[in-house]
Amino acid sequence: MPRSSFLIALVSVATMGVSAPLFAQEITDCDRLAAGPADGGRIAEGVEQPDMDAEAAQAACLAAVAADPQNPRLLFQLGRAYDAAGEEALAIDWYRKSAAHGYPAAFTNIGYQYEYGFGVPLDLVEAARWYRQAADLGDPTGTANLGSFHEFGKGVDRDLPEAARLYRIAADAGEALGLHNLGVFYFYGTVVDQDYGEARRLFEAAAALGRADAMSKLGYIYDEALGVEEDNVKAAGLYRAAAEGGDRVAMYNLALLHEVGEGVEEDLGEALAWFRKAAEAGYRDAYTAVGLYYANGDVVDEDADEAARWYLLGAEAGDPWAMKNLGDLLTLGDGDAADLATGFDWTRKSAEAGLAEARTRLGVLYLEGIGTAQGDAAALRWFKAAAEDAEPVGMNNYGLMLQTGRGVAADPAQGFKWILAAAEAGNPDAMANAGQAYEKGFGVAVDMAEARSWMEKAAEAGDAFAAAWLAEHSG
Repeated sequence: MPRSSFLIALVSVATMGVSAPLFAQEITDCDRLAAGPADGGRIAEGVEQPDMDAEAAQAACLAAVAADPQNPRLLFQLGRAYDAAGEEALAIDWYRKSAAHGYPAAFTNIGYQYEYGFGVPLDLVEAARWYRQAADLGDPTGTANLGSFHEFGKGVDRDLPEAARLYRIAADAGEALGLHNLGVFYFYGTVVDQDYGEARRLFEAAAALGRADAMSKLGYIYDEALGVEEDNVKAAGLYRAAAEGGDRVAMYNLALLHEVGEGVEEDLGEALAWFRKAAEAGYRDAYTAVGLYYANGDVVDEDADEAARWYLLGAEAGDPWAMKNLGDLLTLGDGDAADLATGFDWTRKSAEAGLAEARTRLGVLYLEGIGTAQGDAAALRWFKAAAEDAEPVGMNNYGLMLQTGRGVAADPAQGFKWILAAAEAGNPDAMANAGQAYEKGFGVAVDMAEARSWMEKAAEAGDAFAAAWLAEHSG
């Protein structure tokens, strides 16, 4: 599993853009209760939609619209008031009336309704059309949302240069999504030259506007020393701020820091708490992390059933490590036939998903006939796949099968090469096997000095066979 995670969360947001005021500018209770904080046409501070008193806002805006029925700002804010109450069909009616007067923010919010199917049938092409009109009218959030559509090919052709252009326009206007998403482009070098410094600058600007995902990415930059000196204390602070803002990647990464005591006190209980929060927020890797605590009995009672429950959640979410760990739980020990077969299936899915360690384990299951029919040829195929991924146990096992001719014509020399590669990669069993090969001339010329050297390395790594061999050859 990765040391830390850097997840991209590039989603469209509802906004409220820029417009030249050509209508009455007296502040009303509708403005105070329903103005959007990012609306360039607002004349009051604005209220985030989740914090809005929807009933009071509706009453105030209905009164304001009755007094000034052609004012697009008030029409738009009445739409927001209905939106806050979950009355999406009414909301979009009022957004349309505002848009009819050319109010930029209304075009963006209509696009958002079509993007997610709020009050209208979900229609990405129609959403893109409204976002394009918002962008043409200069609304920064509509511009950023259209950029996201071009980045992912939602309702329009995928066009990364166009996405970058739109993100830059939105970022230059100080729009948070544009700042964040353009920062991601610089982080990865997507249609721009990779530049961690510029990515950091953009993330800092987005974080200052309250984007938790930007805070999380800043934490990652300091955690991994990307264009800056490593600063785990700063990383932990940023992760915590982002986690408290609901960013699930930050929750996971903060847990990792607590596990090893970097930038924060080592505290497995706190680590588990944050892993659990990340899992509850749907972060895939966190399911496996929580499962490991129950499997190992770290700060909780060891509980294989509870570990399996968490692994299953991760496996069903597509995490290859969760699939493998669940497979291991079901195929190790004295499981019944159904458990063994299910464990084999999860191990196979993990191997097919590309996890090298699972490919090795699947080879073992075929070799020993656990949960499936015994098959040397199938075992050899999966050991080879793991070996080609440089997985040390897989390299050692593939080498042994080549040496002994199981599932293939014997080729001791080629087998020794794989065993030696595994030994050089630090696998104790392979070190002992390399020592034996040098002792007996199995695929390589006899060389007792090399045999002793590898046995000493294996014994230092804890291999009991090597230790016994050294004791026997101590004279």
